[in-house]
Amino acid sequence: MSIPASEAGFRRARAWWALARLYPMWRELIAAFPDIPMEPPRSRYRELTRRDMNAELQLDRWVHDVADAIEKLWHHVPDDLMAAAREKAAHGAVAQAYWIKAALAAKAGGAPPGPVAAFEQPAAVDQAGEVAWLRQVARTYRKSSTAQVQSLLTTAEEDA
Repeated sequence: MSIPASEAGFRRARAWWALARLYPMWRELIAAFPDIPMEPPRSRYRELTRRDMNAELQLDRWVHDVADAIEKLWHHVPDDLMAAAREKAAHGAVAQAYWIKAALAAKAGGAPPGPVAAFEQPAAVDQAGEVAWLRQVARTYRKSSTAQVQSLLTTAEEDA
């Protein structure tokens, strides 16, 4: 077995693992903004067993889909939501996960589009760094509760 072939296999496996971890957050963001992806999302099983697309390319598309959805969410939240999320979280990825979940709840609750709200995201040096960051965000996103999200929205709306 050659080293380059092993590296390629390892990269594909890492991309597949990242897709598996990002799927729940990606799916909910895409459900909120179905016009973002090139094609409608499939079930987790079908997305993770695709044969028509390389896992690395699929991951790249998902990273862009998530960024586009977050950008659209900026228009559906109170401006103080990020500050409230940072106040409740000890880590930036946790604050971002809370912000995303609360923003989706606000949009689902009928928050009309408005001016762009404040949002912070660290600049990624490369795709690997961005994927690592999104995996941290997705981990907290999966674990966050409806009560945490409602509390965050209430705090942000009171501060506005």
